[in-house]
Amino acid sequence: MSQIKPAGKYVVVDLSHGNLIPEQFVQSLASRLVIYNCSVAFATTGDGLRSLLRNATGVVIVDPSSPYSSASVEALESFTASGGRLLVFYDPRLANSIYITSTPPSPVYLDGLLTQFGMVVMDGYLYNASAALNTPTGNWQFVSTGYINSTELGGGRYVFFTPAAISGSGAGIYVDAHLLGFGAGRYAVVLQRGNVTAVGTVTSFLPDFVKLGDNLALLGDLARWVCGAG
Repeated sequence: MSQIKPAGKYVVVDLSHGNLIPEQFVQSLASRLVIYNCSVAFATTGDGLRSLLRNATGVVIVDPSSPYSSASVEALESFTASGGRLLVFYDPRLANSIYITSTPPSPVYLDGLLTQFGMVVMDGYLYNASAALNTPTGNWQFVSTGYINSTELGGGRYVFFTPAAISGSGAGIYVDAHLLGFGAGRYAVVLQRGNVTAVGTVTSFLPDFVKLGDNLALLGDLARWVCGAG
């Protein structure tokens, strides 16, 4: 995929770190970005990523399979300090969904980046230990919104498919669930700190899953946020 710097307002999608990004997710996100007059530019190399940052409104990073270099981390820190917005997605079970067959990247590849912003993706995934199987989404793999304290996101009911938990203080979307290896608690699936937002799911925005609850509206809110739109 060629790197093209759009003439107008754009968001960079990073492809330079072996990112595991379903095509359906990119298309769905891009369809929401254009609503806010943001086009998409793809960074296929580290140098390309740093170059595209110069005029971008936001950056989207999804499931990297290699760590970010100190030069890239510094560039992203400078980008957010100057008003740019960074939207990071990690999905602990993306490779086990019906759409993907490769091995999922490890969350440790995001540690060097997210810890600079006071966040970390916790290992394991969230699940519903009290599932009753009354509905298709009533099994242990689905968790629902428990608490929202973000002014940037809507107040809908979101249904997440075994998402990751994001650790750190900030505003966001929380669920009451069990985290594999850690037990029951209230965990953030979406966490916002300044100009950085981390999201612990990708599968929840894929076809069929995105129709659950208000997931599609949430994807729209995230697109609006990373575009810097009001």
